[in-house]
Amino acid sequence: MAARNDYIAFLEDGLKHIPEIRLKAMFGGHALYCSERVVGLVNDQTLFIKITPGTTRLLDGKVETGPPYPGAKDAYVMTERELQDAALITRVITACRDDVAPARKKAKKAAKKQQ
Repeated sequence: MAARNDYIAFLEDGLKHIPEIRLKAMFGGHALYCSERVVGLVNDQTLFIKITPGTTRLLDGKVETGPPYPGAKDAYVMTERELQDAALITRVITACRDDVAPARKKAKKAAKKQQ
């Protein structure tokens, strides 16, 4: 189930203090980007943050994990408590950003030669 607009607005407002953060609708949910790196997904009114070495140091044993959609890898499930802790959520997102490789840029298709 996709996230409702009010939840997306709540996240955008709560995360606006983090530089280079944005949410992008895709695949029926939203992807959370930080510095153009996907650090999490939003689905069913829940923010899921990728499990990386940095996020594990901050969250392991403190928050639940679960898949953002059936068949997906588990991720950390952020509750309202974590989202309201601006210092924690900033550390978590930036740690994830630092662990995730930047997206590869797509090669531009060569223009077809005119005949």
